[in-house]
Amino acid sequence: MACFPLLVWTLILGFRGSRCGPCRPVCTGSSCVVVHESRVDFSTAEQRCRRDDGELLTSQSPEEERLLRASAAGLRGEFWIGLRLPERVCSNMSDPLRGYQWLQARGSAIPTAATWRDGAEVCSPRCVAVSRPQVFSERLCSDLSDGFLCRTRRRDACAAQPLSEPRVFQSKKGCSDAPCQQICNPASGGYSCSCEKGFAPDSGDPRRCRVHCDQEKCPPVCRGQDSCDCADGYIMNDDFCEDIDECAMDQCPQLCRNTFGSFLCSCQDGFILKGAACVRAEETRPEPSDESVKSPSLSAVGFIWIWLLLAAAVILLICVGRCYIVRRQKRREINLQQVTATAAAADSVVR
Repeated sequence: MACFPLLVWTLILGFRGSRCGPCRPVCTGSSCVVVHESRVDFSTAEQRCRRDDGELLTSQSPEEERLLRASAAGLRGEFWIGLRLPERVCSNMSDPLRGYQWLQARGSAIPTAATWRDGAEVCSPRCVAVSRPQVFSERLCSDLSDGFLCRTRRRDACAAQPLSEPRVFQSKKGCSDAPCQQICNPASGGYSCSCEKGFAPDSGDPRRCRVHCDQEKCPPVCRGQDSCDCADGYIMNDDFCEDIDECAMDQCPQLCRNTFGSFLCSCQDGFILKGAACVRAEETRPEPSDESVKSPSLSAVGFIWIWLLLAAAVILLICVGRCYIVRRQKRREINLQQVTATAAAADSVVR
C-alpha cells in the first residue's frame, strides 16, 4: 500500500522506473531521484550519493520540486535531503527555510509545498529529513534516518550496488586512530567505514575497500603510472576495465547469464543445479536425514511410556482391589464375631 501514492504520482507526472523496494528510482527526462531505504547518518548519505555520481536531492527548481513531491509521496519514515544548517548558526523561525542552506545552491531556494514538523529554535549541527506528505523535520546530522533521496542522471543507480545498513564497530576512540582503510564515519558508540568512488566495502572485512565497477566498462583505479587495478571479473582493455563475459567461456553446464563482474548459472526445465552440474530432478531425491533416522527411536520411547503408564494403572487397580477384598474380609470376620457373641449371650440366658 505504501507504493500506491508513489504509483499515482508516477502516472500523473509521467515518471518512469518507479518500483517498491530498498532502492527505487523515479525519473523524468534526464533527471532521476533515487529513494534509498537505508538507515544512515547525513554524512554517509551524502557520500553514497556522490559515489553514484549524484547528490542529495534539493528543491530549488520546478523540476526538483516535482521530483521531491513524487518521491515523498511513497515514503515510510524520514529521509535525508540536501538541506543543512550552517556551522555555529541557530535556526531562524521567520525565514521560510529557517536559515537552512541547500548543499548545492542554484535557482529558487524555497519549496512551495513543504511544511515544518517542529516549531522551536534549534542550533547546529542540524540537517533536514523529509517525510510524507512533504513534511520537513530538523534532526541531528548524526542521527540515523530511515533513508535518503539522491538526485542522479544514472537510471541504473539501484543496480549499481546493494545498499545495506553500515556495520557499526564499537570503539571508545571512534575515528581518532584511523581504523578504516579509506573513509571513517563517526557513529553512536563507535564508527562505520565507507569507500571512495570506484571502491566498495570488502565483504570479508568492511573496514577495507576493494575496486568496484557497476557497469560494463569502468576506468581503472591507478596508484601511479604503472600501477592500475580493475575490479574482480573485469580485464584491462585500451585503458579501460571491461566486464569479462564468462558465459562465452562455457562456465555453466547448461544456461548462463552474464552480470557485471560475475555470472549466474541455471538449468533447463526438468534439471536442477547441483554443485557444478545440472542433474535430473528425479535423481535428486532427498536422502534420509538424521531426523528420519531418529524417528523410530522416538516412537519406541513413546510406546515405552505408554506401557509404563498402563502397568502403573494395572498395579493401581490391583492395589485398590486388594484393599477392597481385605476390607470386605474384615467386615465378614467382624459380623461373624458379632453373631457368635450374640448366640453365646442368648444361650447363657436360656440356661
